[in-house]
Amino acid sequence: MSLTFSNRQILVVSAILLSFQGVALANPAFAQPQQQWVVNGKPVSENVGKAMMLFNNASNLLIGSEKPEKAVELLTQAEQLAPELPEIQSNLGMALAKMGRTDEAIVHVEKAVALNPNLPAAEMTLGSLYQSVGRTQDAIRVFKDFQQRHPTSEHIKKIKGLLSMLESESKLQTKQPDGSVTGADDYFSSIGLSGSVTKWTQDHMPLKVYIAPTQGVVGYKPGYMDGVKSSFQAWADASGGKVSFVYVQDKEKNDISFAFSNDIKAVSNPAEGGEAKVYPGPKGIVKSTIVVLTLDPSPAQQMSESLMRWICLHEIGHAIGLMGHSSQHNDVMYSSMPLATIDRGLSERDKNTLKHLYSDDVVVHKADTSNMASDSTDPMTLNNQGATALNAGNLELSLQCLEKAHKIDPSMKVVKQNLAQAYSIKAMRTVQAGKLPDADAMFKKSIALLDGGNKTPIEITVLRNYLIFLKLANRGPEAAKIEAMLKGGTSK
Repeated sequence: MSLTFSNRQILVVSAILLSFQGVALANPAFAQPQQQWVVNGKPVSENVGKAMMLFNNASNLLIGSEKPEKAVELLTQAEQLAPELPEIQSNLGMALAKMGRTDEAIVHVEKAVALNPNLPAAEMTLGSLYQSVGRTQDAIRVFKDFQQRHPTSEHIKKIKGLLSMLESESKLQTKQPDGSVTGADDYFSSIGLSGSVTKWTQDHMPLKVYIAPTQGVVGYKPGYMDGVKSSFQAWADASGGKVSFVYVQDKEKNDISFAFSNDIKAVSNPAEGGEAKVYPGPKGIVKSTIVVLTLDPSPAQQMSESLMRWICLHEIGHAIGLMGHSSQHNDVMYSSMPLATIDRGLSERDKNTLKHLYSDDVVVHKADTSNMASDSTDPMTLNNQGATALNAGNLELSLQCLEKAHKIDPSMKVVKQNLAQAYSIKAMRTVQAGKLPDADAMFKKSIALLDGGNKTPIEITVLRNYLIFLKLANRGPEAAKIEAMLKGGTSK
């Protein structure tokens, strides 16, 4: 039997945004019977009692507030009364960070950790602060300490995910510095994966953008939509006319789909604030999808409008081809969210990098996988390596990376999709070698990885390939099940 299959590969390279916004400490219970101050059932001095009153009032302002100035004022007064209290130092640091006064914030949270090394909230906040200013090794050290001190913490899964991502980013920057240290005016060398470069071709312009309905999305605020559209416009303006967007109502026929979600499972890593999935083809990007969370993964509070706009800018940057990250924290394409609630736009380096990517002398090309190793333990890094290897035609390396990623985290959807694609391609090659039973087994492994519901481009390709195989093998009932899946059913 001679079969012909489509060799077009649609791969998902997932670009993620690291998020751990620090934690404000909760209010202690206190009372003031006559002239004695009591905190958590214990008598304290008048200064401590008054400081804790200020602390309580400030904490209520700090959680979810986009205007932390009053919290800073109250906590500064509290610190003057009781500088020995680590809770006050930690929350003062958080409030200062929200105002963009990061260096001062670090000083206060470092004091908090020195006063009480076993204060989980202060440790998480300190790690987040280090991360936000590019002190990656310090952030890794703090988060590793947190893992050892608090193995049963409710935040441990997020910390592990974040730590894994930070270590991967650190290794990548070591291998592929982006010029931040030397003062380069862009970070073009860091935007690809293993040397690959992809972008939208000019015949796609303007890019058709579909924004999913927001009804029923918990945490969504109307002001978020202004942030989305202004973010698309900011990148269009930065491109010098090379990138443009138009909004469409068709959720099927679009180039970029954008959705808000309050479900942290909608992104691949529990430390993420958003995720862009990019489907590169041989000539350039063929599809991008963006999901942005309306709730900060920790401590699960509503996102500020300024932070939401920053996330949108970041994810849209990935969707138009800036696949890697800058190592400079002032750039929107830095890998981690800022803690400040002040509004920020594209940096000059962001703009220059986009112009560089879309200049006429930059062409789309595949990665060099000859020296790529699958020694990472981060499933997202392994996924991206696997997708890159598959796009470069290295099927065996791709399978090695993707199978390892799937073993580490069997629930990660982007890994399952890419692995399904790799199995499908291997099945097609096995058919061409005349080993039909082996091909059938490989197709079944591919189909088993697909989820129900709306189908992604990868899932559609995988199903269609198996459908061709089944029809040519005269296996009608099985082919009917696959057709049902293509039409929206879930039969496997």
